[in-house]
Parts: sequence; C-alpha cells; structure tokens
Amino acid sequence: MLSNLGDNRLARFLAPPKLGAMAWLEAPLLVVMAVLVGFLVRPDDPLIFQGGIRWSIVVVLLVALRYGSLLGSLGMLTLLLAWFACKALGLYPGLAFPELTFLGGYIIVLITGEFADMWRVRLDRAESRAGYTLDRLQNLTQRHVLLRLSHDRLEENLLVRPYTVRDALLSLRDVMMDESHSEVLPAGDELLNLLADYCQLQRGGLYAVTGGGINPEPVALLGQNAPLDLDDRLLKHAFESRQMAHVQMAGEGYGGIYWVAAPVMNSGGQLIGMVVVERMPFLSIHQ
Repeated sequence: MLSNLGDNRLARFLAPPKLGAMAWLEAPLLVVMAVLVGFLVRPDDPLIFQGGIRWSIVVVLLVALRYGSLLGSLGMLTLLLAWFACKALGLYPGLAFPELTFLGGYIIVLITGEFADMWRVRLDRAESRAGYTLDRLQNLTQRHVLLRLSHDRLEENLLVRPYTVRDALLSLRDVMMDESHSEVLPAGDELLNLLADYCQLQRGGLYAVTGGGINPEPVALLGQNAPLDLDDRLLKHAFESRQMAHVQMAGEGYGGIYWVAAPVMNSGGQLIGMVVVERMPFLSIHQ
C-alpha cells in the first residue's frame, strides 16, 4: 500500500516527499495569489480580514499542511508583508494592526505544520520498514526458489540413480575382490564412474604409484584427458603430502590444468594410486 501511495501522482502533488527549491518559491506565491484573488473579490478588503472567517490565513494553513511548519511560517511572514503593502496602498484606513489575528493565525499554522512534519517523519519510517521488509521477502523468495530447485535436482538424481552410495561401495568392493589378483588397481573404471556420478567429474584419470613415483600410463580414464604432467605443482603437492589438493589451494599463480589431485591409499596407509581431475563443476569442489 505504501508503494502504491508513493507512486500516486495525486498524493505526490498534495504531499511532496521532499522539500525542494520550488517549495520555497511556491509557499509565498500561494499567499500572493490568494491576496490577488482578494483584490478581485473584495477590492476594499483583499486580505479578507473583515467577516467571520479569515480566508487568507486558511491559505497559509494549507501551505503548512503541504510543506510543514517552516514554510508555513514563511507563508505567514508573506501575509504580514501583504498587510503592510495594503496599508501603503491606502487600504484599511483607520484599522489598527490586527495583532490577535496574526498571533492566533501563526499559532494555528505552527500546530498544523508540526502535525504535517510529524506525519511526514512517520511515513518515511514506515516506507523504510516496508522497503526493508520487501528486501527480506525477496531474499526469502530467492532462497525458497533455490531450495525448490535443489529439491527437484535431488528428486531427479534419485529417479536416475535409484541405488545408494552404500550399494555402490559394496558393489565396488566386490569387483575389487574379484580382480585384485590380476590388476594393479582393480575396479579403476568402476571407481571413476562412481566419482563421476556422485562428484560430477567430467574428465579425469586414475594412475598407479609404483617405485616411489607416479606411472604416467593411466589405469582408467574418464573422458578425453591430456598426458599426465608429472611436474604439475598441484600434483606434486598431493603426492608429497599424501592428502587431497584442489585448485583453490594452489594459489593465484597456479597455471596448471588439474582441478583436483587425490591420493589412493590402501588399508596399510601405503600410497598406491592417484586420481587426477581435469574438469568438473566448480561448485562441486568439496571433500
């Protein structure tokens, strides 16, 4: 509702949100126009001070309601100057200065202006709170959309891959036990396929470690990979530290082609292989 009020042209015209330079000109001009209209209606009483209602003071009240107490005081000063101008023109002969009229009118203008200032401050606070609430709502909406997309992705993964990680590891163990006597790193292809499913690997290879070094001939490959670069800094770090290393740990000066290098250890803690990843989604780089 506040946003609709701020976009309403009529509301902006009646109650401008900010006091610009035109407001300082408009406030006295409205009083001067009211006096000119008084000259047309009552040439002998242009300020309309004689009668039941002081209509010229009503114009100053409207200025105070529109702009506040400060510009309302300016309008009252303009009306006071109009009185002395009328006296200089020979109007109101024998009429003393209406001090009670100006004093009472000025008090009412101050009250009206303070009322306008108070509600302008309240409206600004309400708009600030509404803007903050709208930002929070947008953030919550975006998080809800991301959560919904994540939920849909999980459902899709469950439909495409109905088996669990436990089942995949058990089947991988069975394959390794069957081929453990004939191959150096048995079930290498199955291991890379498992990593491709659950870690979203796109290109990578499994290499055996023999004689204290990495054999550049791959045991298993996933996608089209370049020849193994044994001098790569990321690969050397993973080989020497016996811990997984990824591109975020390599620093800004790293210019290699590998994203992840993960050592393969046996049950005795001996390094027997190395998994090298050339391409994978950046958001999938985690332990």
